[in-house]
Order: sequence, then structure tokens, then C-alpha cells
Amino acid sequence: MAKFTSQEVTALQEGGNQRAREIYFKEWDARNSFPDSRLRDFIKHVYVDRRFTGDSTSDKPPKVKT
Repeated sequence: MAKFTSQEVTALQEGGNQRAREIYFKEWDARNSFPDSRLRDFIKHVYVDRRFTGDSTSDKPPKVKT
């Protein structure tokens, strides 16, 4: 079982899946079929190339404040 610090919990609450969707899938059209045969390329386009995030590069996932 994972154990999180209160700071990590706060970062997760401020971020989470919905926030990640807002950042990484801002311009993704969910009506597109899921690219099963090219999953590796799709993941790279989303999380490395940030292809669907729109023009803003200032959006970043939350980080734990130390």
C-alpha cells in the first residue's frame, strides 16, 4: 500500500486526472478512434510532444511543494 505525505495528497487533489485531461488533452477530439495499433506513438504525442495541449506551454502538472 502506498503512503503519501500531506503535501503529495494536496498536489494530487489540485491535479489529478481531470487536471491532466485539461492539460494534455485540451485539443483532443474524443470522437477519434483510439489508435490501438500505434499506442506507443500516441502516448509519445500526448505526454512528450504535448500535441493536444494547445498553444500554451505554461500549463504543467502539479508538483509537490517542499
